[in-house]
Amino acid sequence: MQSAVKPLTPDLMTGKAQRAIDTMLKEKILPTEGGMGALRGEASQINKDVSDLINKSTATIDKGSVAGRLQEVVSRIEKSSMNPQSQLKTVENIYTEVMQNGLIPQNMPVSQAQQLKQGIYQMLKKKYGELGSDSIEAQKALARGLKEEIEKVVPEVVSKNARASELWNALNVAERRQLLDLNRNPLNMALLAHNPGSFAVYMADKSAPFKGIAAILLNEGKEQIPATAVRFVTGGYEAAKQKQAQQ
Repeated sequence: MQSAVKPLTPDLMTGKAQRAIDTMLKEKILPTEGGMGALRGEASQINKDVSDLINKSTATIDKGSVAGRLQEVVSRIEKSSMNPQSQLKTVENIYTEVMQNGLIPQNMPVSQAQQLKQGIYQMLKKKYGELGSDSIEAQKALARGLKEEIEKVVPEVVSKNARASELWNALNVAERRQLLDLNRNPLNMALLAHNPGSFAVYMADKSAPFKGIAAILLNEGKEQIPATAVRFVTGGYEAAKQKQAQQ
């Protein structure tokens, strides 16, 4: 499955790739346009359900409790740097700005906390790959604080958030590798189709869906790839060719 998804190095290093692969195997999701659409659809619906629960709540969240999560970043800096002054100053400035922000009341509505959390996640997504920045680590801590405080006052969202997190992670890792054009020369495909052995070898090397199916079957303890898997991949190939020709 990892060969099918071809995750980026940061995803491999942070463990996001392994989480995504585990989710895709468990859910039998292929790295195809259809598979990614299914992930996005379910995750989006869960997000909507969470928003509905939060919007109905009259609970509030203490701003100081959220900003207090920055102490975790401070502790890491102090333990890993021999000259932490400038790094600590960055985090301290963020703490001061949060606490002095008049647009965020001391006891903010849980719906506002949700909007802030989503805004931080969107900002972090745009800065994907900029690992190690003290300001980014501070923002991650604030987002985590918002999430945890929201879950305290609206506990119904805990399981939904956990489920959505796994689905979005799998989507973010795998959507970079959807169904590809297996070969620019369809004649080669036609020739290979008459040689099952060569066809399987070719698919194992070129086709993300084929690799995904093989991974799911192996994960279930099945050692043979049925003919339906081959038909699925060749059908996907033809559909991709037709779509490309229409464009």
